[in-house]
Amino acid sequence: MPRPGHKSKSKRAVYRRVPGGRTSKHYEKKIPGKPQCAKCGAELHGIPKNVKKHCKSEKTVNRPYGGHYCSKCMREKIIDLNTNKP
Repeated sequence: MPRPGHKSKSKRAVYRRVPGGRTSKHYEKKIPGKPQCAKCGAELHGIPKNVKKHCKSEKTVNRPYGGHYCSKCMREKIIDLNTNKP
């Protein structure tokens, strides 16, 4: 039986071979994925993979929709917002 702390979805199960020759189940932290654009799914540049270890200024890009859209989609969105004004 796993410990209650290991039953969390924030950990992943990994099978390791122990010195006795058998395999046992170990639990480790999940590796965070690459940040992606909300519109096209492209990788966001300038944003680290593991955001937890960085200060606020290093977590995002300093522009509108920074950290949410890639620069190409952000440019399209701003143009659409400005051209469709009533």
